[in-house]
Amino acid sequence: MGVIHAGHTTEAMTLLEPYLPPSAPDTDPNAAHPAVSSTGGYAEGGSLYALGLIHGSHAGSSTAKRTEAATFLRKHLRNSHSNEVISHGAALGVGLTSFGSCD
Repeated sequence: MGVIHAGHTTEAMTLLEPYLPPSAPDTDPNAAHPAVSSTGGYAEGGSLYALGLIHGSHAGSSTAKRTEAATFLRKHLRNSHSNEVISHGAALGVGLTSFGSCD
C-alpha cells in the first residue's frame, strides 16, 4: 500500500487507519499503550512501514506532514518493545520518513 500511495500524504492516515496500531491517549503519559499487539502484529508493522513509504517521497510530502508522520512513528517505536514486528515496521518507517531531512 505504501508504494501504491507514495506521495498521497494528505490521505495517508485515512488509508492506513484500519491497519495502524491503536495509540494511547497523549494526555496521560503513564497510560497503558495498546500499540503493542501480542498476536502477530504483521498488519500493524506493515502499516507503519507503509506510512514511511508514503512520506518518504520528498516530492509529494510537505515538511509538516513528514514531521507529523515521523512523530507518530517514533511514538509507536518507543511503545512497541514487546512486539518485534511492530518495532521493525516503525523503525523502517521512521528511517524512510526522516531520510534526507537532517532530523
